[in-house]
Amino acid sequence: MARNVSWILAGFMLIALLDASLAEEGKWIQKADMPTARSVPSASVVNGIIYAIGGTPDNAAVLSTLEAYNPQTDKWTKKKDMPTARSGFSTSVVNGKIY
Repeated sequence: MARNVSWILAGFMLIALLDASLAEEGKWIQKADMPTARSVPSASVVNGIIYAIGGTPDNAAVLSTLEAYNPQTDKWTKKKDMPTARSGFSTSVVNGKIY
């Protein structure tokens, strides 16, 4: 459990570093909106690409949606959906693969 939390924190730190490197100092910059609005997704970073996985668009539905964000191009790409819908779960990256 502690290992998963460490990976999640490391991922968020990487996201923050990528964002900081693209922003002007002291200014917020609007980036591309996520294609699918959701809460409690899992997120992982592989090779600088941020993956938003699953989540819930409201309090009833659960998503199997997978989308990837490239901070260099500021574009989202729809990926193949997961076989099952999930929300409020954790992912980790090991050797470039999301588990």
